[in-house]
Amino acid sequence: EEYKAIRDKCFMKDGYISWDIEAIDYILRENDFGRGTSVKITYDGIPYILMYNIKNNILYVNETSLNKEIIFSVLSDMALKEQCHTVSARLSESYDISLDKKPFGMIYTCKLFGTDANTHPLEAGI
Repeated sequence: EEYKAIRDKCFMKDGYISWDIEAIDYILRENDFGRGTSVKITYDGIPYILMYNIKNNILYVNETSLNKEIIFSVLSDMALKEQCHTVSARLSESYDISLDKKPFGMIYTCKLFGTDANTHPLEAGI
């Protein structure tokens, strides 16, 4: 229920379809089954969600409520903790970041930073 509340608060915009508890429970179990991780992160007293998995030292973000002001620093710390050299994320268009993007339904996939990027993760900005 906490995941759903954080998710709904973050994504509640035109076109958003709120999932019921059963759907949230399913996607969390499916992510776990695929060796993914779903966590709550508290930053400056505000709760955020992060659903990700790791493959070949790449941290793949499937869903997050991290806002654009903190996403780079939090994911950089997470990548360092998980010993990943690259972060790839699925983000909504509301992030409005100027990186190479690949359309993915109503969201897009982008490489936030990595070993072949031109910027150090902590220096990256939106």
